[in-house]
Amino acid sequence: MTSLSGPVSTPEGPQLTLIPLDPARTAADGTLRREPSPTDSDDLALDSAETEAPGEPTAPPPLPAAPEAELRPLSGAYEPLGRLGEGGAGIVHLARQLALDRPVAIKSVHPRATRSTARRSLLREARAAAALEHPNIVPVYDLVKGGGDQPGVVMRRIAGETWTTYLCSPEAVSRDFGARDLLGWHLGVLIQVCNAIHFAHSRGILHRDLKPDNVMIGAFGEVYVLDWGLATRVDERGPALLPLARDERRVVGTPRFMAPEMAAADGSKLSARTDTYLICALLYTVLAGRGPHLGESVEATLAAIAHFQPRLPPGSPTRLVQLVERGMASDPALRPESAEAVRRELQSYLEERGVESILTEAQHQLAALLAAVDRAETDRQALYRRFGAARFGFTQAARSGAHPDAEGGLRAALIAMARYELRQGDVRAADVLLAELEPPPEDLVGRRAARSPPAPPRPRTAPGTRPTRTPPSASAPASSSSASSWWAGR
Repeated sequence: MTSLSGPVSTPEGPQLTLIPLDPARTAADGTLRREPSPTDSDDLALDSAETEAPGEPTAPPPLPAAPEAELRPLSGAYEPLGRLGEGGAGIVHLARQLALDRPVAIKSVHPRATRSTARRSLLREARAAAALEHPNIVPVYDLVKGGGDQPGVVMRRIAGETWTTYLCSPEAVSRDFGARDLLGWHLGVLIQVCNAIHFAHSRGILHRDLKPDNVMIGAFGEVYVLDWGLATRVDERGPALLPLARDERRVVGTPRFMAPEMAAADGSKLSARTDTYLICALLYTVLAGRGPHLGESVEATLAAIAHFQPRLPPGSPTRLVQLVERGMASDPALRPESAEAVRRELQSYLEERGVESILTEAQHQLAALLAAVDRAETDRQALYRRFGAARFGFTQAARSGAHPDAEGGLRAALIAMARYELRQGDVRAADVLLAELEPPPEDLVGRRAARSPPAPPRPRTAPGTRPTRTPPSASAPASSSSASSWWAGR
């Protein structure tokens, strides 16, 4: 895919380019609500594309009965104002709540969707969201009876765009929010997603359908996780009206982002680490400009999931690449244990990436310095420019306290230049460099002692002044052991 955005102005440097998400959609980008078959295709509900998947249909876990007979009618409490949007399974209308005179959104079953499947998904979404009062989850106000006795979920009306819009259009991020650091902005969105999912997990609820289409960005930068229609509970902490994850035997979710245990329809392996996989799949999308699992058809995409190995564009930040690799491991046990663990890693990266950029540049300068010293280059100014850049970077990184390897880099740079100066016969310059090494390398101490000049005459001093002490190096023996004793007492 061709990049449309060009280099991103971030602390990572000009080599990092975020690739805009391709807005084109295939069947694998839609949400599979139940496992279809050629003989049961009329009972399929999808968000955005008509999808077919192999296998015989499997009955979904039953939803416990709810007192729908007690639902009050939509009319009389809400005034319809028009359509806001629609998907394959649901349609959302704008309405006014008469009692409070406020705008609300009412989601109901789409007329073209299969009523049983879409109804089940809508009720599950309402029950899950109602149990999760969190700033990053759209609050549910009511559950009403609409036309045809179909349920309608009354929610907060959110003005904004899906995350997909902003991943497809970097210009929109700058236009709507004034953000120039695209990577930082998208990671901020992902951190809010982690907050919502971690809260849901603390209540025993899994989402199972995280993707850019299901994240809404409000006009004031609010982030909301949408569509809890596939929500399930992992244990008894979850709402009793949601089915247990261990009873799941269907292939449901979005194939483009699906975790291996979801594609295998193995409910016994569903856990918080399943959503962790999906969160890291979102991170993959931010960095790669596409969803992780390739394939035009559902069948091809599902077949590729078990063998997926993340491959991210050159220049992607190392720490984020490593997080994607761990988070999208086929074995759930190898993934971060929670959405909170992912959030902390993202937060740490954002806080330290300026220092990390400096450290990366210092490592590049050190590599070039070592290569030049090994080649016995004699351009002293060029060597010291590289040494100065490396020294600055390692020193700054060491001061942050988060990069213990920075001390090793600084030591390597000092040793390289001390070796260079001894080779050039500049003992005084070598002394300055070796004085910063604790302890100095034995071989360099010996080589420095072997090049010690004759002891200078003791200078005469004026009465009442303290004579300058002559370093014992002037008369130190050339043997390695004696040299070490001399240097230790300098």
